Amino acid sequence: MRVFERIKQEARKEPKVIVLPELGMDKDGVVADAMARARSEGTAIPIGLTPEFIERSGKMDEFVDALAVRRGYALKDGDEAERAKARRIAERVIRRLPKEMFFATMMVELGYAHGLVGGRYLTSADVAITAKMVIGEEEGKIVSSIFFREPPADYPVFDVLAIADMVVNQCPSAEDLYRIAVTSAETFQALTGIEPRMAMLSYITGRPQQVQIAGDAELTKIEQCFELYAKGGHPWPFFQAQLDAALCPDVAKKKGVPFTERPADILISPNLMQANPIYKALDRLVVGGNSMFVTQGFKRPIMDLSRGDSAANIANIIAACSVQAQTWERKAGPRKIDDWFVRQGN
Repeated sequence: MRVFERIKQEARKEPKVIVLPELGMDKDGVVADAMARARSEGTAIPIGLTPEFIERSGKMDEFVDALAVRRGYALKDGDEAERAKARRIAERVIRRLPKEMFFATMMVELGYAHGLVGGRYLTSADVAITAKMVIGEEEGKIVSSIFFREPPADYPVFDVLAIADMVVNQCPSAEDLYRIAVTSAETFQALTGIEPRMAMLSYITGRPQQVQIAGDAELTKIEQCFELYAKGGHPWPFFQAQLDAALCPDVAKKKGVPFTERPADILISPNLMQANPIYKALDRLVVGGNSMFVTQGFKRPIMDLSRGDSAANIANIIAACSVQAQTWERKAGPRKIDDWFVRQGN
């Protein structure tokens, strides 16, 4: 079974409530089309936000109070002056955030939705800053992005390939790289059902000697990342490789890569300057098939879209968000969702 169809199949087993904050900005109808696809495919229960829907809900005061509490400001019963002060502080914070994004993120945080998909009209910074402020990072993880590319069925090089991190972390440290690699492996396996093999992209294939590392900060960082990975005892094969050795088994055999029966499933890049062009080239040069961004590392499922995402791509990401929510519940236990917004319709 093709990977993107598997994701939809898994999502259909237990479709989750996914909020899309940009329906009111959707002049070209792409978000509305994606929501309709998700409903018809049975992969999620989508909720789209518009300014009118937010106003009609009457929930903003509840969400402002909740943010005040989460940022450590007491809302004492009977102490109206203190309560008003806390609300003013929270409202100043909110004014720096897109209203729809704040509202949608609070829906996820307070249990009105399982996950969020946004960023086609809002910026990645809008999505990331709001989600970090309201929801925060998962313990031991770092917020990062991973790009999935599934080419047409007859493509000769790979069946599915993921690249991380192509958007968020400009120059990650060794520990950041380690966390990105582990999180990417978990995300990839949860969505595809495949135990991944990861390649750290470099101009060297194999573990470098210390003499080669001397004076090269990037190689030193990569070596430190591998040391952390080895201490973690993770099950996924992980090696350093040039791009041809990572993707071409014949080249891998010649260069001594530990496994050669199939290409790497995940490419990890040591910096954004390298990762972003590779993902762009992959998306443009591999014609046809499916692709999607997945945002990872938040405490709740939050997905940041690309500005150019089509309705079909967004529908895929909605399905992946449902699967992420299922995975989160398997780790943390079932989460009862207040269906107030579901019952309102939109």
